[in-house]
Amino acid sequence: MRKRLINIITFILVVILTGIGVASIFNSAKLSRDTITNLNFTKENPPLYHFMVIVDGADESYVEKFKKGITEACLDNSVAFEFWDFKGDGKEDKILRQFDIAIESKVDGIIIQPFEDDRFDEILKKANDRNIPTITIDIDIPTKEKVSFISFNRYQISTEIGKLLNSELNEKSIETGTIVVIQNDQNYNYDEVIALNEQLDDKYIIKAEELNYSGENALNAGGLTRNIIDKYEDLVGIICSSGEETLGAIQALKDTNKINDVVVFGFDNSKEILDYIDREVILATIVAQNEKLGYEAIDNMVKHNKGEFVSMYNDISIEIITKENLKDYILESGEKNDN
Repeated sequence: MRKRLINIITFILVVILTGIGVASIFNSAKLSRDTITNLNFTKENPPLYHFMVIVDGADESYVEKFKKGITEACLDNSVAFEFWDFKGDGKEDKILRQFDIAIESKVDGIIIQPFEDDRFDEILKKANDRNIPTITIDIDIPTKEKVSFISFNRYQISTEIGKLLNSELNEKSIETGTIVVIQNDQNYNYDEVIALNEQLDDKYIIKAEELNYSGENALNAGGLTRNIIDKYEDLVGIICSSGEETLGAIQALKDTNKINDVVVFGFDNSKEILDYIDREVILATIVAQNEKLGYEAIDNMVKHNKGEFVSMYNDISIEIITKENLKDYILESGEKNDN
């Protein structure tokens, strides 16, 4: 009787686990199939290539715009793609696992947002050994085993930020203090610090702070920024790297009655952020062309697969919006949307 009961329980567990596995495979296949269907591919009209895109999903605004560019480029180039974004606890492990799955799936190309980790380097080498081209975006890594690197020129961006901050801090007669550069990943580009110090004449202490949204008790951007404000009593400036962080910084500064004491350099072009610029609550904001970043990534991969020349480094331009050029920017943006 006991043996029979054990057999029944074992059978039930096998059925459940099999069902989970099938569901997982179905969902994965459904992602690819939906993508192909949406791009009007058929057996008679198959896609030219099949790419896999893997990114950090912490910044939802970034993911949305980047994916839009990916989709447009795939439409223009008859390419099927899978798009995977991961966030929260263990996102690095998930990215690595999906990277390996892409290789084993023998896709025609991988576009990925990397991070500094020996495991990542090993999988990248594996992709190279299997002749699967890889393009990295946003974060550069010191390796030659990639087709190209596409991002924004962070040194140039930080130079422009430094100029504006220097002018604003001088106008407020603030000659010392700490400026925090908020980042949402563990990789920090020290060119940013160099560029900022060059423009600020090394008068201020530049600190990089990572906002970690993972964990069951993760705070929102406002709460995390509040921690940074409490940490630095001599805080005079905050440079944000996402729209969520920008709004979180403003809320935290309001809550601590320091909104007039700290210069905020924002990121993104949401209506709320642009309104803060108009009211001179935010000094300026960076508008990154994330849609173009996605488009260029696909376009470069297609060119590479066709045997065409692809530059190892590709810079995507950005815009810096201030009170002075805000009206022109809104007008131009409206005209583009109308078209």
